Amino acid sequence: MTTEQLNQLYLVRQSCRSFSDRSVAKESVEKICALAGTAPSACNLQPWRVYAVTGEKLPVAKALLKARGKAPFVDDAPVLLVIAEDTRASRESNPALSYFAPYDVGEFTAYLVLAAKAEGLDSCILGWHDAPELKEKLGIPADLSVPYVIAIGYASGGYETRAKIRKPQKEILSFLD
Repeated sequence: MTTEQLNQLYLVRQSCRSFSDRSVAKESVEKICALAGTAPSACNLQPWRVYAVTGEKLPVAKALLKARGKAPFVDDAPVLLVIAEDTRASRESNPALSYFAPYDVGEFTAYLVLAAKAEGLDSCILGWHDAPELKEKLGIPADLSVPYVIAIGYASGGYETRAKIRKPQKEILSFLD
């Protein structure tokens, strides 16, 4: 991928809230998760686990996500990726590594949504969910935390890329010479 292609990827990736009814191939989910898995992590712990929710479990997850009146658009998403944080190994080997796990999982998630866009998929990171109930209903181990759920699919026909409105660089960058 050229620098220009990478720059374009950053500019066109946005949160999608209108998915088409087009299905997502299992191979596409595997590919984007493999790419996201190249994200760096403290001591290469890789404290993330991904649960791809499809089939019979999908309506269960969607109902839980909508229960709080948030994310009504998840009805259209053909896949939900539940991102779990697993610090069990760090607690055993080095408790200090648990400190880095949230950063590692966040970076993994950023890689994942960019990999999805590069694969032609759109996504939305859902920040509002009842993690304990979601874990219980989906059978995710109780000792994992669930910081993110990502809706994945193809944008509906009328969904367009919006202009990114961001703070000027002078407000977010300072050189300390």
